[in-house]
Amino acid sequence: MKENNFPRRYRLLKKIEFINVRRHGFYVKSQGFNVQYCENKLKHPRLGIIVSKKVDKRASRRNLIKRKIRESFRLLSKKMPPVDIVVLAKDKFTFHSKYIISDS
Repeated sequence: MKENNFPRRYRLLKKIEFINVRRHGFYVKSQGFNVQYCENKLKHPRLGIIVSKKVDKRASRRNLIKRKIRESFRLLSKKMPPVDIVVLAKDKFTFHSKYIISDS
């Protein structure tokens, strides 16, 4: 059961952490979202997710997007180098395929 969770140490929580990734990181654009990343000094990757009301006004849909992104990160995090990642969902985000997230 412990393998299926998303502990605090794998999350970007503070505003300064998000700002640091945005200032010092690299930028990758995809169809439904933008990804920014930079190296960290920890031994594991961390994830921050931004889904605004522009993507969908319903909180349930925004939460679904966040869950899909978190699950993809959880499955791939063992193979990732120690980086901080910020995923910004765009208004063109689609729910039709989980492979869009894992392939990017």
